[in-house]
Amino acid sequence: MPNSETPAGSEPSTGRGDGNAEAKSFRTFAGTIHQHMQVLDVDGKVLGTVAEVRGDQIMLETPDPETNELESLPLSLIDGIDDNQVLLAGRGDASFGLGAEP
Repeated sequence: MPNSETPAGSEPSTGRGDGNAEAKSFRTFAGTIHQHMQVLDVDGKVLGTVAEVRGDQIMLETPDPETNELESLPLSLIDGIDDNQVLLAGRGDASFGLGAEP
């Protein structure tokens, strides 16, 4: 029987068990992040939606209009995961808002 635990940065699993077999799931230290979840800042403002998790970065679906690269946020900013939302902590990070490097 395969192990259901998938460490962050490894191949994502597909499906969420809620009928959305297309969404990918990513295991992180804070819990499981699903593709298309909303990412909220500490004030509840929607920053974007999850495209995927690459290593220790959450990649947002909408590319930066200036660079056309996916914007990323470090997993270390996660305060919690609730239903269909990733909640970020109220602390700053030097890499916040920078595009991911290939």
